Amino acid sequence: MVRYPESTGRCSLFTFAVIFSFVAISPAWLLPQSQEQNHGSKISGLQLIINAADSLRAAGFFKESEDKYHKALKLNKKSLDALKGLGKIAYARQDWGKIKRWFKKVLEIDPENEEAIYHLTTSPNERIVPVVRRADSLRTAGKYEEAEEVYKKALKIYQGCFQAFRGLGKVYFEKQNWARVKDWYKQILDVQPRDLEAGYCLGIAYREAGKTDKHIIKKLHFGKSKKYFAGVIKIDSSFKDVLYQRGFLERRKEKWFESVRWGELQLLSKPDLVHVQVGLFKFYRLLLKNKGEREVTKMLRTAEGDWPAYFLGELHRLKKRYTEADAIFRSLLNQELTISKTPILLSLVRLNIQQNNEEQAIGYFNLATDSIKFEVDSEFLFEDLKYILKDKELDYFKTLSDVEDKRRFFHRFGESRDPTPVSPVNVRVLEHYRRLVYAEKNYWFDGVRNEVTDPDKFGVLKFPKSYELNEEFNDRGLIYIRYGEPDQTATTVSPSPRFNLASTSIVSSTLPRNESWLYEQSADQPKRIFHFMVEPMASGNNWRLSPVLANFSMLEDRQGWDPKLDRLLSVRSQSEYLAAAHEMEIENSEVVFKAMSNDSHSWSKKVMPLKMSAFVAHFRGDQGKTRMEVYIGIQLKELSLKKAQQEKSLEFEYGAGIYDSHLDEQAKFFEKHPLADIDPKRISNDYFINRYVFDLKPETYQLSFYAQSSDKSKLGGGNFDIEVPSFKNDKLNLSDLELAFNIVPFDSSSVFNRGELSIVPNPSAKFKKSEPMFLYYEIYNLTKDEQGVTSFETEYSINQIERQKKGLKRIFGFLGGGGKESISIKNDHQGHDETSFEYASFDVSKLDSGDYRLTVKVNDLNGDLDSEKTVKLRLE
Repeated sequence: MVRYPESTGRCSLFTFAVIFSFVAISPAWLLPQSQEQNHGSKISGLQLIINAADSLRAAGFFKESEDKYHKALKLNKKSLDALKGLGKIAYARQDWGKIKRWFKKVLEIDPENEEAIYHLTTSPNERIVPVVRRADSLRTAGKYEEAEEVYKKALKIYQGCFQAFRGLGKVYFEKQNWARVKDWYKQILDVQPRDLEAGYCLGIAYREAGKTDKHIIKKLHFGKSKKYFAGVIKIDSSFKDVLYQRGFLERRKEKWFESVRWGELQLLSKPDLVHVQVGLFKFYRLLLKNKGEREVTKMLRTAEGDWPAYFLGELHRLKKRYTEADAIFRSLLNQELTISKTPILLSLVRLNIQQNNEEQAIGYFNLATDSIKFEVDSEFLFEDLKYILKDKELDYFKTLSDVEDKRRFFHRFGESRDPTPVSPVNVRVLEHYRRLVYAEKNYWFDGVRNEVTDPDKFGVLKFPKSYELNEEFNDRGLIYIRYGEPDQTATTVSPSPRFNLASTSIVSSTLPRNESWLYEQSADQPKRIFHFMVEPMASGNNWRLSPVLANFSMLEDRQGWDPKLDRLLSVRSQSEYLAAAHEMEIENSEVVFKAMSNDSHSWSKKVMPLKMSAFVAHFRGDQGKTRMEVYIGIQLKELSLKKAQQEKSLEFEYGAGIYDSHLDEQAKFFEKHPLADIDPKRISNDYFINRYVFDLKPETYQLSFYAQSSDKSKLGGGNFDIEVPSFKNDKLNLSDLELAFNIVPFDSSSVFNRGELSIVPNPSAKFKKSEPMFLYYEIYNLTKDEQGVTSFETEYSINQIERQKKGLKRIFGFLGGGGKESISIKNDHQGHDETSFEYASFDVSKLDSGDYRLTVKVNDLNGDLDSEKTVKLRLE
């Protein structure tokens, strides 16, 4: 924008005189036409003044022009041309205060005036354009603090930069700093009262700020929110999702029917908005939870549409009228609907969980996952699983835009948590929905969570992102959904007569409602302790996590749970307590964050562990792959064969699977048959044995195996990360060492044949001293001499690795050495192939019981190379 100089000096006065004379004597048809021209003499005089002022302004004589415009306003205070002229002079001077003053007056008279809108919303300083552009880029990239600084830099260049107002409003909106959102968007409405975005964002800001306020302030904030939304709706009810946001205001006001009505209106206007479909679903759920059954039933039966029909089924399910619920859900699945069928399928998962129909439940869950066709389908499934998401999973899910990618995400989500992925039933998914059903009945809370009702007054506890996604459960519910039923709980009702060391005052006669949960340490989970409180100012089921217990009564009731808790009982002064409590707060903060970032499966206490043994050996395969053999063994006494003979219907299922680093299935074996008809060919040395063979590319995999009885009284298995080695190089190399119960020539009746041998593997790596021990392995890349003959030497040794009998460590040779401190037996071999298949048997009858390490060393005599492998075993 070019800035014209003020008129000064003799020359300027002369120019002014010439211009004035021209204006005074020129006929009317030579003068600019104005909206204020009129045949009346007074108006004609006004027009002459404005024309003169316009000419002076165009020539850069702003002071003289201002005087003319002010003179015109004395004749007509609503003269748009005079007001705009003064605004344009202010614009040329970059005087934001006066720009607002004059052009706002224009808009009061003519709200749609384009010149006024342009000058109020466009910067007169061209230097500001690249600055605002950079700030917008930073904001779009999520760098809000940096964007904030650059926007403020733009305001220093020109304090009326409308784009900076809007940019700062958006920055604070993303950060949910509602007070600052109000500051910046109000500045926009101050100069552009019909700005839809500003009204929309102010409606949300006042609504969200008001949700945590006390009653009077909350009512005022909600009232302003309603006013801003009404302003937007009056101008353009199709702006963004303003009808839905208006409904969310009613949700905040706990007016459940009204929230549903606004949500339905929004979907009529914009049926494809995914977040509105999910949001309306939540409005209906809140309606079912918070209003009387008779009132809700009447509304659902009389309302038209698919949502009321579906939620009538949900109402029946929540009231345990399972037959009626099932009939409604199944009927809806067979119809053409205007809503996603995913919520219906997931309700059928819950319904069947409630009735202990696990196979049907997992079937509906799999159908819900496999049937994802649209974004809204994936969002409904996300709503059920979000409570156990890790931050990394949440961040990754947000990057997905393709529906197929989202479907794959949910498949892996379930598989990654399944303790028995080989089983056709994902027990972790079933457990998740069992916990959800329990939580929706016992831990529901959809009220306000604010600082007043938070026992963590100093904000010690930190939570992952998924914690903020919760809108339906209290903190007890969130912990329960992740970890299930605690091993122990403790509640304190009566206060201790000792003073409260968290303050200098005497303990009051009442205590806040409190409960602590203890999860004992397990093989794959640490000990976890959680403390929950309902603060005196809180209401209903608003249980919140607390970082510390501040009352002796509570500590006494939890004595023995943890040494750090017990330490607080022994303090004798407030300062000593504060030091110990601070240490506990820090530790609990880490415990809570880690706990809220993970989850764990829990088995029914009725399920007994089925003890299983597993052994893995790798061999060279074809085409650069590695042959991984997995041997699984179950002791016959674990299978309750006598019970199986009595209960012919008792079945036994088992299997093994291998998964890559992305948890994509590479291969899986699964079998199921009556336990009474167990294959005798797979029984050896009181073990039921299975061998699984996988041909894999060398990399890291997850190996999974499991077995259980059909009555689920016994269950066993495990998941392990396996590094599959490569045998591609040309150097001398050995396969892994395979321990076996027996090795004999090929037997057509055997299920353990390999090449010319029948090898019965020993998955347990445990041998009875009274029986021989067998070993199989392969040698690769032996060197041939000029005659094409290989020559190599093998050496075997068995070393005791666990001290027995007065701590003496003994070393024994193979084939029954015994009695000696150290024996090394070497054998020479010759052959014609680069690969040699070797096996041996050992008499271990003279060895002590205990743990041993068997070492095989091979020396290639032609290539002067050696290689060795070891395996651990136990003699009993």
